[in-house]
Amino acid sequence: MMLTEFEFGWLVGLLEGEGSFGYYGNTQSIQVRMTDEDTVHRVARDLEMLIGSNVVVRNIESNSDGISRQSIYYVQLYGERARIAMRSLVPFMGCRRRQQIWRGLNEYKPKKNVIDIMALLK
Repeated sequence: MMLTEFEFGWLVGLLEGEGSFGYYGNTQSIQVRMTDEDTVHRVARDLEMLIGSNVVVRNIESNSDGISRQSIYYVQLYGERARIAMRSLVPFMGCRRRQQIWRGLNEYKPKKNVIDIMALLK
């Protein structure tokens, strides 16, 4: 199943306004946090179609001080799943978001699984 142009545009707009893009520790991250549960579920569904992988909606019911507040719903993507989404979204984002995404993508250094023969011969 593929996103329609309208669904993709809706996702881009929502992530432009409410999304968070970054590079934390040694991996990329995309996050959306909102009190609107139905909207976060729609973000999760659209991200699933975009990256071809399951996206889980989680929630926070109260603050650490024990005071009950409105639930916050969120989705997070890390690593390769975040990179796939970032590469798809970056051409359609505003200047500030493009900078955040490119900064995160450029920090990524894939691990070398192959021994560098030339380095061994030096």
